[in-house]
Amino acid sequence: MRRRICFTSVFILSVVCTHAQSNPALFRCKDQKHTINLSINNSGQMVEGPVCAQIVVNAVRYGADFGKTVSYTGGANLPSIFPSSFSAGGAQPPRVESLNDHFMADFKNIQSLQGQLFALEGMNRKTGSDTDKYLATLRALIGQTDETLKAGGPKAVVALVTGPDTQRQMDDAIRNAFNWTTADGIVAGLQRVQADLNALPALFPANTGTVTGDPCSDTNIGQLGWTDWSKCRDAQYKAAQSMVSAALTEAGAWTSDSDKAAQFAKKIGIVQYWKNTISTLSEGSFTLQSEVLCGVLFNKNEQTILKLLLVDRTSVFDGQLGQPQTKDGLLTVTCSSPFAVTAGAAFSTIRNRQFAIVKSVPPSGGNSINTFGVTSDSRINPYPIAMAHARLREWADNRYALHFSFGVGANVKGDSSGGSSPEFLTGPSISFWRTIFVTGGLDVGKQSKLSGGFKIGDTVPPDITSPPVSSSYTAGFGFAITFTKP
Repeated sequence: MRRRICFTSVFILSVVCTHAQSNPALFRCKDQKHTINLSINNSGQMVEGPVCAQIVVNAVRYGADFGKTVSYTGGANLPSIFPSSFSAGGAQPPRVESLNDHFMADFKNIQSLQGQLFALEGMNRKTGSDTDKYLATLRALIGQTDETLKAGGPKAVVALVTGPDTQRQMDDAIRNAFNWTTADGIVAGLQRVQADLNALPALFPANTGTVTGDPCSDTNIGQLGWTDWSKCRDAQYKAAQSMVSAALTEAGAWTSDSDKAAQFAKKIGIVQYWKNTISTLSEGSFTLQSEVLCGVLFNKNEQTILKLLLVDRTSVFDGQLGQPQTKDGLLTVTCSSPFAVTAGAAFSTIRNRQFAIVKSVPPSGGNSINTFGVTSDSRINPYPIAMAHARLREWADNRYALHFSFGVGANVKGDSSGGSSPEFLTGPSISFWRTIFVTGGLDVGKQSKLSGGFKIGDTVPPDITSPPVSSSYTAGFGFAITFTKP
């Protein structure tokens, strides 16, 4: 009986990177507005986060991920693909009346088993050769996908590897594998014949009849026991033993636990691996994404460097584990602190008046008199300011942003205006390219006025040499234009 091979196990290629991804559902960024398209040859590019890094790779040839651990299922690894026991092969030698007939039956059985072995070897060699030819074709096909991807994109690659001709050749190669058979049954038959030959002296120890004349004649040979028969057929008996021994040695190379069986099973496992890999492909499989989000970092900057891990699946053809290749520095994503400090000019709408004693003509004419007056009355007052900004939201790739801002300025005034004092501005800001900030909001500063109950136009008493001025904080509208440090 000839035993077919059953391919039941999977040849596993495991590559440990940094994160395992066995789920066929590809990761997709939640935020698709900040997508950055990369290539394998990218290096040193820096962008401001958040981003969705995207790269197109040859998903047929490469297993790839952004720094995540990836497991790859390869061809067949067959430590236990073959059944542990097999049914007997070859014909059961019939019980015969004489030693000579028994030997001739064994000899015919040897010849039959030799014929089966020669046929098995021929078929296995042809099947193995056909499989080798297809593996070479398949390897060329996988190599072709690189150029196909460049020329036609993922759609062209999927069409190439899932086309009817490609699938038919792959299915034929797997189906053809069942023509490869093991020699376990033949070996069992040869071992039984060998044991039967060795048992002849015990089975037929003595002659079964009277022998007259030549004991080796056709008339007498059927009545001989082992002692006399072996003298007549010693050469044939030794030749039969030699044939069995040689056949056992040759058949041993094709048993289920032989190197030939293991190598062939691995080849078919490789074909099955590629069939499984191709069956899960879609156009989306070629696009990988990795999302880098920028959260609340308080007053810190964060830098994330993306790397790409690639495993070339074509190493499966050589029966080797795929070795990960790391593309370092593919993209650097910077998440800046949401806080910024700027300096510039602020403008306050708090009224600023400078008081003085002025000479004025009395209503009735005559000599001039001293009255309280104003030499300067400004409705818009500029002052230098330093501001701190907390970023709330950004748009258009960081071109514009909304901030909440607070600033402190120095409103320099003379004594006649109440003296210099700090002034405060707080409110929302709009920034441009994170460099120019325009702020508008509540301005809190000191406003001066005449004290002592005097008013503008009152006559100055003789004992007063300068206007009595007091100041107090009040609120108004202010705006500022500030800049970050170059």
